[in-house]
Amino acid sequence: LVVLLVRRLALSISAGVLERPARSLLIGFISVFMIPIAVMILFVTILGFVVGIAAGAVFAVLLIAAKILAAIVAGSLLSFWIRKEVRVTVGWTVLGAVVLAVLSLIPIIGWLISAAFTLMVLGFLVERLYGYFVVARQ
Repeated sequence: LVVLLVRRLALSISAGVLERPARSLLIGFISVFMIPIAVMILFVTILGFVVGIAAGAVFAVLLIAAKILAAIVAGSLLSFWIRKEVRVTVGWTVLGAVVLAVLSLIPIIGWLISAAFTLMVLGFLVERLYGYFVVARQ
């Protein structure tokens, strides 16, 4: 459904993650630990409590979106390996989701691969949001 509604955004995310996967994975890995710590620190103050709730909600939405968009990235990676071009279509996305689901059934290694795709997308989303809200405003 995401592919049909926002095809250009899905293609941008896939291309961005596949262009710099190590950087996206590192940012995603750091974000998984640092954002919850920052939210807990915000809960200490009265004004920060409201900001902490908002930041926690945004982080939860980012995690859900990353899990969904990981299938798109996996499908576009499969299309690149098979067809030698990055394609974002419903078929490739479904194939990516199936491959990630099957990989998730494999203990440890499959879980790590599935988590890596989710962390790569999360890292790309965090980097894009940081660029939009912080860097562009300066």
